[in-house]
Amino acid sequence: NSVISVGYYYNVVRAMFLEEPGHVSLHTSRGSMAAVVISCVGVLVAGVLSSPLLAYTEAAAYLLR
Repeated sequence: NSVISVGYYYNVVRAMFLEEPGHVSLHTSRGSMAAVVISCVGVLVAGVLSSPLLAYTEAAAYLLR
């Protein structure tokens, strides 16, 4: 299995460092871009709103000592 994995990862490293990069253009639709933006905003809002919960967990951990 190690010999097989060396062969596989050699191809990955060769593609990363030894081959010339080709020009790739990414086209995204408005729907997929909206999904990414909504997901990012959701993660940020969840992170900000969860900070009061951290105070409760610290208080609970202090009481359980």
